[in-house]
Parts: sequence; C-alpha cells; structure tokens
Amino acid sequence: MCIQQVPEIEDLLTTTACSPDSGFEVSKIDVSSTSKENLMKMISSLLDECDTLKKEKTRLEGEVDRLEADQSAVVYTKQIETLEKTLAQAQADACSWQQRLKEAEENYLAENIKVRTDLTARLERMTKQYEAANKDKESMVIKYATSEREVIVARQQKEAVEKKMKEMEKEREQLLSKNKMLIGERARICQTLDTKVQKINSFQREVDRLKEEVSSREVKIKWAQTKLKSEMDAHKETQAKLDRALTKITKHEEELKSIKEEAEKVVRSTRDDENSRANVLDKQLKEEKARLIMERQVFEDRGSAFNKVSAELESLKTKHSALVEEATSLRSKVTTYESEREESEKLFTSLRQEVKNARQEAGDLNLQLSNSAHLQQQLQREREQLASATQENERLQTTNNELESDLLTCRQKEAELLAFTQKLTDKNVQIQSQLSALQSKTQLLELEHGELKSELENIKAQRNKIKADLTKENEMQNAQIEELTRQLAEKIEEMKQLTTKASDLENEIQVLKKKHNNSLKVSETRHLSRDAENYANVWNSMRAEMGVEMEMEGVAMGSRASSNASLNNIEYQSTNGSSPQSQENLPSLNDPLVTQQLLVDRIIKLQKSAAKKAEKIEFLEEHVAQLVSELKKKSRIIPNYIMKEEAGALANSASDTSKDLSSLSSSL
Repeated sequence: MCIQQVPEIEDLLTTTACSPDSGFEVSKIDVSSTSKENLMKMISSLLDECDTLKKEKTRLEGEVDRLEADQSAVVYTKQIETLEKTLAQAQADACSWQQRLKEAEENYLAENIKVRTDLTARLERMTKQYEAANKDKESMVIKYATSEREVIVARQQKEAVEKKMKEMEKEREQLLSKNKMLIGERARICQTLDTKVQKINSFQREVDRLKEEVSSREVKIKWAQTKLKSEMDAHKETQAKLDRALTKITKHEEELKSIKEEAEKVVRSTRDDENSRANVLDKQLKEEKARLIMERQVFEDRGSAFNKVSAELESLKTKHSALVEEATSLRSKVTTYESEREESEKLFTSLRQEVKNARQEAGDLNLQLSNSAHLQQQLQREREQLASATQENERLQTTNNELESDLLTCRQKEAELLAFTQKLTDKNVQIQSQLSALQSKTQLLELEHGELKSELENIKAQRNKIKADLTKENEMQNAQIEELTRQLAEKIEEMKQLTTKASDLENEIQVLKKKHNNSLKVSETRHLSRDAENYANVWNSMRAEMGVEMEMEGVAMGSRASSNASLNNIEYQSTNGSSPQSQENLPSLNDPLVTQQLLVDRIIKLQKSAAKKAEKIEFLEEHVAQLVSELKKKSRIIPNYIMKEEAGALANSASDTSKDLSSLSSSL
C-alpha cells in the first residue's frame, strides 16, 4: 500500500512544478520547491516506515515459518490467525492513512491553485502599475522638457535684461560723471564770477576814490577858475573828455544793465530748472541771486552817484559862468596847475586803460556768460537725458523685478520639477532594480526549473524502474506467498495426519498398556522402549524432513529477511534448545508430560512475543497518527509562510534538491 503512494506523490510534484496554467512561474516554483522538500521528507519517512513494515512482514513470515516448523501446528493456527488479523488491520490502517494522505494532497492542490490565482492577479496588477508608471514617466519627461525650454527662454530674457541694465548703468554712470563735471565747471564759473565781482567792487572803490578826487579837483577848480580863465579851452577839452567819459560810463552802465538782465534771465532759468530738478543747486542759485542783488545795488548806487555827479556838473555849469570871470584871474595860476593837469591827464589815461580793461573783462564775462548759458542748456539737455534715463532705469527696474519674480517662480517650478524628476528617477530606479531582480530570479528559477525538470525526468525514470522492480518483487512475493500458503496447507494436513496417527498410537499404547498390565515389567519396558525408540526415530525423521524444507524456503526468500531470519533462528535455537548441549540437558521426548510442558513454555513465549508485536504495532499506529497531524499542521503553515515571505527567499539551491533526490532514490 505504501509503495503505491510513491507514483501518486511524484505525479503531484510534477503537476505542481510543471503546470503551464499561469504566466508567472516564479512563486509557483518556489511553493512547489518548498512543498517538494516537505513531501520528499514525508516520502522518505513513509518509505522508511514501509521498509520497517516489510521487515516486520518478513519477520512475521519467519515466525510463521518457524511456527509451521513446530509440531504444535494446531495450537499456533490461532496465533497465525491473530497475526493475519493484525496484518489485515495494519493494511486497513495503511489504507486509511493513504486516504488521509490523498485528502492532504487535494487540500494542497487547492491551496496551490489559490496561490496561483493570487500570484497571477498580483502579476497583472504589477504590470498595470508598471505601465501606468511608464506613462507617467513619459508625460513627466515631456513636461520636464517643456519646463526646461521655458527656463532656457527665461534665462535668455534675463540675460538680455541684465545686459540692458548694465548698459543703462554705464550710461547712468557716464551721465553722473558728466553731471559732476558740469557741477565742477559751474563751481569754477561761480568762482570766476566771484573774482570778477571782487574786481568790480575794487573798480567801484577806485571810482569812488576817483569821485572823491574829482570832487577835490572840482573844489580846486572852483578855486582855480577865477585864475584859469585863460585855460577855458583846455578846461572845455577836459569837459569834453569828461563828457566822453560819462558817455562811456553810461555805455558801461547800459552794458552792466544788459549783463544784469542776462544774469537775471539766467538766474530765472536756473531757478526754474533747479527748483524742478535739483534741490541742492537752490542754495547756490540763491547765493548767486544774492550776489547779483548786491551787484544790482552796487550798480544802482553807482547810478545814483553818477546822477549826483551829473547834478553837480549842472551846478558846476551854473557856477562855471561865475567862475569864468575868475578864470581870467586864475590864468596866472595855470602855469602852476599845468603840472597838476598833466598828472590828471595821466590819471585819466590810466582810468581809460582801466575802463578798456573793464570793457575787455566785461566782454570776457559776456563770453563766459554765453558759454555758461550754453553749458546750462547742455546741462538742461543732460538733465533731461538723465531724467529719461532715470525713468528708463525705473522702468527697467520694474521689469527686472517682474523678471526676478518670474525667475523665482521659474526656479521654484524648476525645483519642484527637479524634485519630481528625482522622485521619478528614484521610482524608475526602484522599478528597474525590482525588474532586474525579478528577471534574475526568473532566470535562476528557470534554470532551477530546467534542472528540476531534468531531475524529475530522472526520478520518473527511476520511479518507473523501481515500479517495475516492485511489480516484479510483488509478483515474486505473491507467488512465494501462494507457494507458502500451499505448503502451509500441505503441512497442516500432514500435521493433522500426524496428530491423528499420534492419537491412534496413543490409543494403541493405552490398549497395549491395558492388555499388558499383568505382563512382566521387563517385557513392558522393552516393548515401551522399542516403541519409544521407534517413535523417536519417526519424530527425528519428521523433524529432519521439516528442517530440510525450511532451509529450502529460507534460500527462496533470499537476503531480504536474512537479519530477521537470523535473529529468529537465534531465538528459535535459544527457545527450542537446538544445540546438542541443550538437547542433552533436556529430558527425553518419550515422556508426554515433558513434551506438553515444552509446548506450554513455547506457547507462553510466543504469546509474549505476540504481545510485544502488538505493542510495536500500536506504537507504529500512534507514530503514524502523529506524523499525519504534523503533516496537516505543516500544510496549514506552509501557505501562510509562502504568502508572507518573498519569492526569492523560498528558492532552493540545486545541491539541496540533488541531496533530497539522492536520499529519495536511496530510500526507494
């Protein structure tokens, strides 16, 4: 019964390991490999138990043969029947255990199918997730490319704006340098104007001094007109010269007035410009204005002085008529005053030179004022350019701020995209590593699957070979069992015949004893000794025949039960006392009480051995029940363990599988 389970278990292994139902073979091979180990261990244990049962069977057959060899076959028939019942019960237990094993195999197949369906569903879900991840990856790569293009465009725009900003900064620096130059030029012009004003003030003081001198001269002339009548012509000439000087002075005043007007215009223009543009220049313009006001006051004072001089001249003209008379008296004194006149002429020439110099300086000042006006116009233009540049700078700053905000947003987006791309790359790397690991696992498992297939083919070949050998051995055993049963039936019939003969002989002995009770003891003893010798000879001949037959049967059984037969022979020899010493020590078999006692002792020993065998059988049944319970527990634990563990953790190496297969082949 146990031998018939081996092909079914091998078929189970082939169906679990080589079934092409699903496309994902990795976890199936792992499950089959782990279950295969357990099944291999179970098969090895079952084969060991089968070997023990075979040995027990051979031993029981040896016991049967040994019991058949005994003369008390009638007594041992019941024991043989009990042993056959125990064998039948053991076979029934083996059948029940086989049914349980089939149920466990069916449960295992159902669990394997569930695991296959779960793994196929997982594989489909993983493939869908992988496809979705690939699509997300492609879309994010496109988004990343577009964002990179936008970032590049923004960078180009930023670079262009930065170039413009640099150019505007350069222009601004140039304008600031020009403004500084103009401010320095203006300060220089102001300094020159201050120097000119100081010179004019000195000239004014000189004019005042000259006025004083003129007044003193006029006093002198008043005193001298009475004496200088002869010098009226010269005085007229001097008067004409004075008129010319006055005309020159009036011209000079007009020029000064024009200069004032121009200065006022310049001040007004500069005031308007500086009030609108530069707060710093207001103070300077106010100072210039104050200076111009001072100059105006000076010029007004100068005009009032000239008016006074003209009034005095008119008064002098009135007095001149009075003095003409005195001039005649003073002609005598002209000679004395000619030297003074020459000095006055020299003074007038010096004054003329100073007036010429003042005119030249006024022309220079006019030129400088025209240049300053031109410079002011240029400064105005540059200020306008600076204002436009500042407006452009402000506009560019606003655009720069907008671009910086855009750049910040772009950088944030770029950082987000980089983080997202980093996540995508990490996920892709993880998926690729998982795929590479799965591919490597699939390759390894395919190799292991091929090795297992080749090993399974070898196992199948060995199984078929072993199956053929087992069928041959079963046939031989069945033939031997039939022969043994036939021989046993023949021996039982012979034993029955012998027992009938023995009973007949005993009856005859009793009849002879009754007939020859009154005969002589010597004749009785002789007859009894002869009968006993005859009976002993017959018994020895029968025993010799049965010993030869047992030896032939032992040779036919072969080496399969040599150890058990030897042990049984040793026990048989020890119990039967087949050695010559024990036979010598034993009393003679002629006594029926002795033979009866020996048979009782042997029956007791056989009952003890049968009790021991029954205990062994009970122990084996309990052991089989424990193994079945452990198999059920393992069949429950294995699927949970497979579901928890990864696919690669349960893969077996080729060496372990080869060792298991070699142990299986050796056990088979």
